[in-house]
Amino acid sequence: MIPRLSSFLVILFVSTLLADSAFARRLSNADVRRFGFSGVYRGEAQGFIKTKDDDKFDTRLVTQGTREILPVRNRSIVTGPSGRNGFFLTLGNISGNERRITVRMYYSGRSYNPAYEEDMIGTGTKILTIQKFNGSRPQYEMSLIDRLQERAVNGGSIFTTWDIQGRLFK
Repeated sequence: MIPRLSSFLVILFVSTLLADSAFARRLSNADVRRFGFSGVYRGEAQGFIKTKDDDKFDTRLVTQGTREILPVRNRSIVTGPSGRNGFFLTLGNISGNERRITVRMYYSGRSYNPAYEEDMIGTGTKILTIQKFNGSRPQYEMSLIDRLQERAVNGGSIFTTWDIQGRLFK
């Protein structure tokens, strides 16, 4: 039993040393370009947008074409779900390797919403996961998860939210 366990541990240790290149590490925008992930990705996104109307939420289902560009900016302004105010979308980190990368971005900021006549705080995440399939000509597939909530500064109640997911290709 012990020799079998020790041989299994040796094989596990050697395989982890050989698979070191498969582990994710922190990347820069220059690494994204060098690995070939940069460019325009197009596809379709689906999800919902909820806006508060008195005491209930109106839910709109969304199915639309979408576009993402890599590498992403360090900071940009995004219009909130109500379409009347903006929040910051800040690059958090990029991690991965030559075959797969993950880009994490975070929504933040405070903005006045004229539709509700209140100051709002935007919070959320946008995650892009890109995978490269090698062949004679590499194929790139992106998975998009985009979630944003707009809360009132006073009281903290949610006024608008969106939850969008999609699949895009380069």
